[in-house]
Amino acid sequence: MDKRTFLKNAGLAGLGGMLSLESLARMFESVSVLPSAELAKEDDFWAAIRQGYRLKPDYINLENGYYNFIPEQVLKKFIEHVRELNYQGS
Repeated sequence: MDKRTFLKNAGLAGLGGMLSLESLARMFESVSVLPSAELAKEDDFWAAIRQGYRLKPDYINLENGYYNFIPEQVLKKFIEHVRELNYQGS
């Protein structure tokens, strides 16, 4: 497996946190045959990814790599896990 294929598959797998498994499977099937360069130009694909994030409309944040914003569904699941850990205690 080359680096591009790995990164494309890892990125698509990361979408699992913000999409249901069924919709993730459909999305993966629809783009798995596309070359990376072609997928990068698919506006609908990137719009679907963007919908998972709560972003301020005031500006475009170019520091995503530093701050690591996560999709809302992933954030909600993370908070649920933290609450459960807090409840269970050790």
